[in-house]
Amino acid sequence: MGDWTSRDGTRIAYRRTGRGPGTILVHGGFIDGSSMTALMEELASSRTAFAPDRRGHGASSPYDGSHCFANDVADLVGFTAHVVEELGDEVELVAHSAGCHVALAAASVAPVARVVLWEPPDFHATRVSPLVWRRLESAAARGDRKAVVRLLLNDVVGASTGMHIPWFVFPLLFRSGFGKMLLTNALAGPTELRAWEAHEWQADDLARLRVPVHPLVGSESPPFNRRFADFVATHVPGAHVDVVEGGSHGTPLEDPTSFAVVLASLR
Repeated sequence: MGDWTSRDGTRIAYRRTGRGPGTILVHGGFIDGSSMTALMEELASSRTAFAPDRRGHGASSPYDGSHCFANDVADLVGFTAHVVEELGDEVELVAHSAGCHVALAAASVAPVARVVLWEPPDFHATRVSPLVWRRLESAAARGDRKAVVRLLLNDVVGASTGMHIPWFVFPLLFRSGFGKMLLTNALAGPTELRAWEAHEWQADDLARLRVPVHPLVGSESPPFNRRFADFVATHVPGAHVDVVEGGSHGTPLEDPTSFAVVLASLR
């Protein structure tokens, strides 16, 4: 693991592997950069892949009481500049799920060659209810990581997508590598979610982007997962949504070989 310090003193931990042009992999919500390990290995033969833990996640510094979406963006802008200086060339940002919003905002400032977005969620399509917020914050305050994860997956994500995890699946999930990663990052979940919900994209913000943006969605994902990708394609000059046959929300993590092929095919 490497370390980089953001402008406000936050420690950002990151993984690095491979050689060649740079790719920064931006992880999704409620997890950390270790989710990108398999994809990093796929890219290592042709790219120098970096996978930072966003602040509040993994081995990076925890959130403070004033966390907002702009902090995540500033971290990625600064880290990108650090990588560009080290490699001597522009890099690409490849983001998954909620990490897409951070990458998209950073691309308006950072020296990037392109931005690839895999299924960015639409946080304003379905607001979290006050009851769910109370339950989430209560569970986090008492340190009940399993309750936080169940609420995030079913009462936040599930409420948006219509896809819910049966109660009897959670014990198996919590014993898996992915489930353990969710539990590790669980207590940051409510703070992260608040920051996302407080940020709202304007069409003009996207229209000012001058780098290639590639919104991607899987053919097996629910329609909700395409809403923000369509918004991006409507307003970012030159952008259009590519539908990846057989893909689903977890494809970059679960099928990194296929996803690496998709990345190589983008023009």
